[in-house]
Amino acid sequence: MNIIKNEVESEIKIKRSRFIASVKPVTNIDEAKEYINKISKENNNANHNCWTYRIGEKGDVFHYSDNGEPSGTAGLPMFRILQKYDLTNIVVVVTRYFGGIKLGIRGLMEAYGESVDSALKIAVIERLVKYEFRKISTSYHYSEILKYKLNQMGVVIENTEYAENVMFYLKFEREIGEVDLFLESLQSSGNITIE
Repeated sequence: MNIIKNEVESEIKIKRSRFIASVKPVTNIDEAKEYINKISKENNNANHNCWTYRIGEKGDVFHYSDNGEPSGTAGLPMFRILQKYDLTNIVVVVTRYFGGIKLGIRGLMEAYGESVDSALKIAVIERLVKYEFRKISTSYHYSEILKYKLNQMGVVIENTEYAENVMFYLKFEREIGEVDLFLESLQSSGNITIE
């Protein structure tokens, strides 16, 4: 999953209608709703303030609204763009000021999707990574071998303390399940102690 790091706004014009996409990173539903209300109030003279949000580690908390546009022409196309970018912890409001020319069902779907897409192209997008942390202790004799093996597995040694034993403070991506298996095998062989 990915997240955005900054709040952005982007505007496109299609057949004299203005579509303004306002995008913000959020961490929960209340923040998303607060932002939707804020943008809707700021643009209360607009024809539509359609929105979508997606929240959670896997992006499994989501909702969208067409806000008066024909069903399925605004919120869902906006949400699909969030899926395309594999984004979570994000809220998007697209404000439409009608320009007098009807766009039709297909035209609306494309306009709302394009509006979100144009905003996300100027946003700073980063991969959402969850880390696990471990503190392990080993002998001086085994420490260099262990350090080499941990580096080979992509484990970050954030800090090292030298006392009676060598203490490594480790950081690794949670998806790296083999690291835990590796540490358990070393622990069972008596080479390390996991704290």
